[in-house]
Amino acid sequence: MSTTIVMLPHNTDVHPVPSGPTSPDHGPGRAPWHTLPFQLLNPYERVTYQYSPLGIGVKDAIALRPSNPHFIHGQRQIVWMPAMGKRGFSLELTQPLMQVQLWVRASQPVTLIALNHRGDCVALGHTPDRQIPLSGDRPLPTQVLAVYTHQVQTLHLSANTPFVVTQVRVQRSQTPVTPNSIIPLPNRCA
Repeated sequence: MSTTIVMLPHNTDVHPVPSGPTSPDHGPGRAPWHTLPFQLLNPYERVTYQYSPLGIGVKDAIALRPSNPHFIHGQRQIVWMPAMGKRGFSLELTQPLMQVQLWVRASQPVTLIALNHRGDCVALGHTPDRQIPLSGDRPLPTQVLAVYTHQVQTLHLSANTPFVVTQVRVQRSQTPVTPNSIIPLPNRCA
């Protein structure tokens, strides 16, 4: 993974964050991290309300198992991608969150715009310029976009070329959970 763009309301800075899918320590005063369980989605399912128990609503995204070798994540795991005909998608924060991290793969920069409840831009950032795979059919490098969500209600991701989100993590201040745990969501078929 390369440099992470960390966006702060009214001030955009670039800082490294812990690399890899592991969670930061849960020491005193630290809030737990929750990984959104993409594996609960079916290929070609619209991503909408599935993560509302974790404070995230999604608009204009679809779940899929990419066949393009530049987007393959692990064993063709489920990823998010903008719905057909869209250049991006939005995440609505429906509960108080401290931070959101999004793992993305794209050949061109992915832009993240953070909006407050009035629709005003409070933070803006993007992944580094053009990314190319290490070799022919190897996946594009993973970039992490992280935003502190104070004053943020909507996160909008967009790019001029196709991109995928391979992982989303949220940091909440509620009850601690085991590091790296997957939070079970209610069975939507019941």
